[in-house]
Amino acid sequence: MRTWTSSTIIAVLLWAGTATAQPLPATSLNTCQSTVRTAAKTYVANYVNAVGTCLQAVAAKVVKDNAPLTSAVASTCVLQFRNISDTRALGRSLGEKLTATIDRKCEPGMLYVTHTLADVLGPGAGVPQPLNAENINSWCANFGGDGSIDSVAEWIDCVRNAHTCAAHAAIATQYPRALEWLALVKPAMQALVPPATDPNKITDAVAGLTALDAAMEGGADDNRPTLQCGGSCGDGLKNGSDQCDGGDLGGATCVSLGFSGGTLACSGSCVLDTSSCVAECGTCGNSVREGFESCDGADLGGASCESLGFVSGTLSCTTGCGFDVSNCHAAAFPATGQVTSYGTGSDGDVRAGRTPSYTDNGDGTITDNNTGVM
Repeated sequence: MRTWTSSTIIAVLLWAGTATAQPLPATSLNTCQSTVRTAAKTYVANYVNAVGTCLQAVAAKVVKDNAPLTSAVASTCVLQFRNISDTRALGRSLGEKLTATIDRKCEPGMLYVTHTLADVLGPGAGVPQPLNAENINSWCANFGGDGSIDSVAEWIDCVRNAHTCAAHAAIATQYPRALEWLALVKPAMQALVPPATDPNKITDAVAGLTALDAAMEGGADDNRPTLQCGGSCGDGLKNGSDQCDGGDLGGATCVSLGFSGGTLACSGSCVLDTSSCVAECGTCGNSVREGFESCDGADLGGASCESLGFVSGTLSCTTGCGFDVSNCHAAAFPATGQVTSYGTGSDGDVRAGRTPSYTDNGDGTITDNNTGVM
């Protein structure tokens, strides 16, 4: 009788399994769409809530104590900060984890053409607030895509490019107060000493906060940060979050932005530059001479005491944006050496020279200005 060794049995089983292997079962469209919805919601809601809560918690300690943070930051918070923009290795950030999760569920069905990518990424897989997108296509377009996701590679590229910006957008929407404290949180984090078992713990967390900070470009009209992420700034085409790009102003002009005229331009960071736009009546007090203003602050428009007919002195600007000539000096009278002074008598005539010795009272009498006697 033939005796089978354990190794032989294992080899036969492996061969049999290979010979009879069947393609992976196709993932249903509903399952794939459900995965997209669930993964996106988990990322946007749960993760962003955690980041916002941590921002508030750490910043509140700094504000309350009015001093650098000396106590340890909760490990869970450091992890959330770290995951905004993980610097340790690929595949660690939540955006990359999100991509992997969706790929595992959706790709088998795509490979066997049981449903198309357009089906998966259509309105049925809509991303919830605060991304404000009707579907994945428009969501990806916000981050530099053309609005048409036609392959798995484009989907992966979209998510990888968008994951940090999506977090920025959600945090900016839900936690504007925490973002006001971001400048205090970062140095507080940098002051902490990382544990010996994880020397990069704090620096990676600060890198995440720095990535968040870098996406905030000043303040918008509603006092919320203006997000500058996505798009392809510098390609000459206004797309993604670009306000403009090179000569592509998206149809905007100085007039469409509320100015009376001027030349609208685009900055190197793809933000509209209105510095050469002209306001109709000017905005007195903004230190820029415009409209009908004679001057504004230190901007005298090239005028000087001399250009206004004086011989010397310092020209300045009034708070009403008109010239102030009080420190300008006029020419002396050649005959007397007497400087010009201005005033009016009771008859309305302009007087020049020294103060008159007598004042005409207009009733046939005069007053001696030296003695006050009529």
